[in-house]
Amino acid sequence: MDIKKDVIGIVGGMGSYATVNIFERILNAFDAQKEWDRPHIIIDNNCTLPSRSRALLYNEQRDTVINGLANSVKHLMDFGANIIFLGSNTAHLFLNEIYNLVPQSKNYIVNIIEQCAGSVQADGVSKVMLLGTDATVDLGMYKSIFADHGVEIETLAEDYQSKVINFIEKVKQNSYAENDVFEFAKFLNSIPNKNIVLGCTELPVLYLQAKKQNISVNKNVFDPIDSVIKFLKGKG
Repeated sequence: MDIKKDVIGIVGGMGSYATVNIFERILNAFDAQKEWDRPHIIIDNNCTLPSRSRALLYNEQRDTVINGLANSVKHLMDFGANIIFLGSNTAHLFLNEIYNLVPQSKNYIVNIIEQCAGSVQADGVSKVMLLGTDATVDLGMYKSIFADHGVEIETLAEDYQSKVINFIEKVKQNSYAENDVFEFAKFLNSIPNKNIVLGCTELPVLYLQAKKQNISVNKNVFDPIDSVIKFLKGKG
């Protein structure tokens, strides 16, 4: 990206601590001797939105969620963002409805799942295990996008999925402890697939903490935010 011209916009707050993690990682991705060598980033931490998963699975306050996401995108565009992404995998299930409300946003929004699928394909991987919210896993968005890149998505059994949701909630509430980081690494190692996609922006928070603590994870882990950072660094 052109540090002097491009402005990154992040639709955040889904959840807030995942957004903080994304922000920090983008900053760290760009070498900077001076503060002004880093990219211009605008974040709308719209944490007041109702549950995206419940809106999708049970139609609860769906219009409120869609309008809130669309408004956040529009606000970012109004403030000059020309590269926008949603800091939530689940929120991508509303993309078509966002485009209907803000048609011009198609020119600005970078789909983090598309970027991740491209990264997995480029690595020559043909099958991955998806970890994410119930809506992300059950509603087939990843399967469709990854299939277009020749990659098969596998999903966890119900008892494993409940553990994923527990990890996600602990990060959302910033209530995880050191033992949770160890347990998450142990959980990843127990998954019967060597290739794993962290399809929820809360999960990399635990994964990166495990790496910092030198806790071994013997899996090939893909993170959509890593793919977005590669896109940002390669743009232009």
